[in-house]
Amino acid sequence: MGMRKTKERIRYSFYWPGLSQDVEIFCKTCKECQLRSPEKKTDRIPITPLSVSRPDLPFQVINVDIIGPIEPPSARKYRYVLCLMDQHSRWPEAVALRSLTAKSTCDALLEIFMRTGIPNVIASDQGTNFISKLTQEFHKRLGSSPKFSCPGYPASNGLVERYNKVLKQMLHHVIRTNPSNWDKPIPYLLFAYREVPNCTTGVSPFQLMYGTQARGPLAVLKSSWSGEVPLPTNISQSAVDYLQELKLKMEQAAEQVKIFAERKQQTYADYFNRKTTSKSFMPGDQVYLLIPDSSNKLYARWTGPDEIIKHIPPHSYLVKLPDGRKKQIHVNKIRKFQMRVNTVGVIFENEEEFGEITLPEKDYLLPSQKLEMDSEVDLDHLNELQKEKIKERLRKHQGLFTGKIKKAKVEGHKIQLIPNMERKKPYIYRIPEALKGKVDEQIGELLDAGLIEESDSDIAHPVVCVYKKDGSVRLCVDYRTLNAVTKPDDFPMENALDLIYSIGKANIITTLDLLKGYWAIPMEEHSKDYTSFKTHRAQHRFNVLPFGLKNAAATFQRVMNNSLKEFSEFARAYIDDIAIYSADIGTHLKHLDCVFRKLDELGFTVNTKKCSFVKNQIKYLGHIIGSGRHLPDPDKVKVIRELEAPRTKTQLRSLLGLMNYYRDYIPKYADIAHPLTELTKKRAPEIFEWKEIQGVQQRTPSF
Repeated sequence: MGMRKTKERIRYSFYWPGLSQDVEIFCKTCKECQLRSPEKKTDRIPITPLSVSRPDLPFQVINVDIIGPIEPPSARKYRYVLCLMDQHSRWPEAVALRSLTAKSTCDALLEIFMRTGIPNVIASDQGTNFISKLTQEFHKRLGSSPKFSCPGYPASNGLVERYNKVLKQMLHHVIRTNPSNWDKPIPYLLFAYREVPNCTTGVSPFQLMYGTQARGPLAVLKSSWSGEVPLPTNISQSAVDYLQELKLKMEQAAEQVKIFAERKQQTYADYFNRKTTSKSFMPGDQVYLLIPDSSNKLYARWTGPDEIIKHIPPHSYLVKLPDGRKKQIHVNKIRKFQMRVNTVGVIFENEEEFGEITLPEKDYLLPSQKLEMDSEVDLDHLNELQKEKIKERLRKHQGLFTGKIKKAKVEGHKIQLIPNMERKKPYIYRIPEALKGKVDEQIGELLDAGLIEESDSDIAHPVVCVYKKDGSVRLCVDYRTLNAVTKPDDFPMENALDLIYSIGKANIITTLDLLKGYWAIPMEEHSKDYTSFKTHRAQHRFNVLPFGLKNAAATFQRVMNNSLKEFSEFARAYIDDIAIYSADIGTHLKHLDCVFRKLDELGFTVNTKKCSFVKNQIKYLGHIIGSGRHLPDPDKVKVIRELEAPRTKTQLRSLLGLMNYYRDYIPKYADIAHPLTELTKKRAPEIFEWKEIQGVQQRTPSF
């Protein structure tokens, strides 16, 4: 039975708050149900049109495969056929083989290459005749690169697989009429295939290969019926004219094919991608494979649960099977296994008739909380249908918006010390008596959340209490002595201007702010003691990445880059500020689903109060960007206008740094800033008199 019938069955006798969600979770995590669930179109990931990587010339990239064994074998003992298809022209080749050895395969390929030239890339499946040492040496000698499709997923070598189907259909009719000589008509079958326009290119393979349409049996029949008279042999073009005309024809054909193929392949990709979903897995994830473990339909079920070992780009994973074997599987054949967490009530020994039962805390949002979450999101700029679609996605991925800080399932932060550098024991500051209660309260909250734990490290760092504008106190740890001996992590940060230009081209943009993003990153076990800190009562260490550590930003940027790398065409992050950008709202909804699903799977939490959803223009990194425009943030401009004139070198450097960030909006910025830059040099005084800078003050840029 499915979820609906199970709910109805239980409601007939029982009810409790959250019944529907409990039943849904129970059904989704049923192992037997998962292993018998039907294969769906949504198991497939989106495809990219081949025109993106289509070769420019014939026989640069070819696809090969074997069909057979063919029964009955021909009179000359042929049992297999080597099939070859050129990616540019769709030119087919077929060579009959007596055996499936690597030698016979290489001989057949060499026979073809003597006519067509040696290709740059030879794509095939992982049959033993294609991956043998002899074939590898064959590729090496020819200077061709082998490219193998994913095992168990023929669609990754789909070009030649589709040709196989057509050739088998043609051979079927030959074998039915003349089974002992089916190998002899193969050249005639190929001729018929080559002179017909291909459905993808719109041009026949003959025309793309030779620049002219082939004169076949039908053309001969037409000329005999119409009485066409061939021209005398002494009337002909010169060789130069012929070659120029041939070159022009081939260029026109290639241009026509490029346009036609791009349109056809984009149409197919759009149709295919309607019901696809982007998905990815992390090492250690539990999955099951959409590969039946038996040929008996009533007995068979999918294989699993299995464990992801690693990602094999672009679309495959190395999976550890239940029997210990490791196998490469295409992502379309992998589905996430929903693990069931068993919970029981707690029953006390001294209770009669069970007494009171302690229930585990529920980790779901009540309807009132959902409405509160929706109310925090500004969607007034959208119509009602668009609002509902956005809210539907927020509810679908409500685990992102719980407001709870969780450890993400990502790589932990590692602290590496500079070799031969001695760590100094820092001085522990005294906490004011009036603030000890607030410090204890915050420490208690961190302990309850599992973000810190007690520590007995030899070296601990001092706590600093920072008053906030609202009168509250922020608890900070002074890690300066640790940062001084920490080996720097030179991971490249995203360039702010590159992000602004890339994202600003889009018409629809959403920005997400991760809630306490650093605290979602776990600390590696051996690095935890380095984060130890002391208060007036005890010593603790962080289980998550604390603020103030050297390399913290680099670690977080690395995590975000790895998390969003498969969505890099429409999602970028600058530290914890994520931007999702699209050309239209329909595409944007799909992009939101992809990013929400990924962040939810990894265990991040989003701060809805600081997010902007589905807008034409948004504030991002101090700029207003979107719809092909970018301009400075008016709030920042207001701050600049209200700045006091600098009096010291430090203040002037700070001003120039701020102005430099917006230099793209200031014509001739270098000329304007030059007099001010001169005042920061060593020979200039540390403190300025107003008269000294009044002249250059009039030349400072104004927005």
